[in-house]
Amino acid sequence: VNSFISAFDDGESRTPSMILLSGNHDQYGDKGNALDFIHHPKIHKVLDEPQQFDLYEDVEVVCIPWIRNEKDYSAKVFSFLNDTAKCGGCETRLLLGHVNIIGCSIGTAGYVSAENYFSFGLPDLAKTKYNPTHMFFSHIHTRMQLGHNAMYLGALTQLRFHEDEGKKAGFHLLDPVTLKLEFVDLSHLASEYHSIKEENLSLYNIEKDYVRFYTDNPEKYKHLSNVYAMANPLAVDKNVETFREQLKSNDLNIDQFIKEFCKVKELKEPESATYL
Repeated sequence: VNSFISAFDDGESRTPSMILLSGNHDQYGDKGNALDFIHHPKIHKVLDEPQQFDLYEDVEVVCIPWIRNEKDYSAKVFSFLNDTAKCGGCETRLLLGHVNIIGCSIGTAGYVSAENYFSFGLPDLAKTKYNPTHMFFSHIHTRMQLGHNAMYLGALTQLRFHEDEGKKAGFHLLDPVTLKLEFVDLSHLASEYHSIKEENLSLYNIEKDYVRFYTDNPEKYKHLSNVYAMANPLAVDKNVETFREQLKSNDLNIDQFIKEFCKVKELKEPESATYL
């Protein structure tokens, strides 16, 4: 943090103000926020209410933070975009939001619906009186193009298996004059998540990255903090393996086989059955 602030101060005369937009993971309790611990005269924090900033002569931005425990969050946000925000003059009008956009993929959890908290329809945001020319969102970790002028920016680093695996992480630079958006890939620096086969573990840098795999011996890897070794669901005990071998035999006694199997697996033996 000190190195960051020093670099920020060194460029004070030519560095534009920084805006920190609060997300759900910044928040704790009813009112606590991790951004409360950051203080600098050139840093603007957007915590619990939408705010608007004039960045340059012809560029303005509206920021929508994650507003916690707000029953009427939708009305609050749209009231700002339609009634409070300045809606004219600037050629470039940016909308930044830490929000759920309805219809977007959220990995194995499916898709964002209107039932998800703090969710908005992209067309509804686009047609407000603020009339944004570009919309950039956070919250979902994946970089995702939502339209010609809207996208999820992704995250600085991968944060979990499933949703983030195999996807590049980094940040974007927007030229306020040309409006060209450039992605800066941080994959070589940030942690990545990989689902692998146990025998390929040595191919990965587990000091930097996180890996997971199935194994017959999870205890073997307990000392490795970046390794998630999961018990192999296909692993079988010796008795079941014996039964498998019996099934291959030409001398299989199916009645005896079922009786022994039910005893080992603590199952109730069927009273009658027809075997083919």
